[in-house]
Amino acid sequence: MMWLLLLALVLVLYQTGVFSQLMNSSRKQDKDARDLLDERYARGEVSTSEYNQIKETLNNHS
Repeated sequence: MMWLLLLALVLVLYQTGVFSQLMNSSRKQDKDARDLLDERYARGEVSTSEYNQIKETLNNHS
């Protein structure tokens, strides 16, 4: 009987999209320094020379 309730709960969570929301939120947290640098450059927060300098620093420390 307990297994049936657990299965029903899992099916309800799956249908409501809870599992996909959890997976997407964990993927968003996996950004590395290069991704953050690319985003800052795209938003215009760093100049091209700053971008290239930071990128080179990151490549040397990898």
